[in-house]
Amino acid sequence: MITGDTREFHWGTGTFASRGAVVAGSACHAAAVRVREKILELASRELKAAAADLVLDGGRVQVRGDSQGGLALGALALRANPLRGAVRPGTEPGLEATAYFGPDRGSTANGVHAMIVEVDPENGAGRDQALRRGA
Repeated sequence: MITGDTREFHWGTGTFASRGAVVAGSACHAAAVRVREKILELASRELKAAAADLVLDGGRVQVRGDSQGGLALGALALRANPLRGAVRPGTEPGLEATAYFGPDRGSTANGVHAMIVEVDPENGAGRDQALRRGA
């Protein structure tokens, strides 16, 4: 996972305070879901079992109820990277994914802004103090 360095990305505008957790966290989750799907797709072929019957646990993928069998995720990752030109049609090599998250109306995880204004009742002159919390 790479985050926080705009030199590493071709698209993006930075974190803008608390929005990094929302945007990067949501993108990481989407990529992790895709990697999980790829693991289950490949393991179902390798183990000749339905993806719904597979369990990911302890760095392994195995058929539910068969704690002795299965494959280590490292071994599965090696199998996910076939020789050049040997990629099955409709598949994508590797156990990796890239995902982006861009909310429609912007997003912040937490942000509150308040202004306390003190006014001199004699002359109406104001003096203000800005308080900023959670940004």
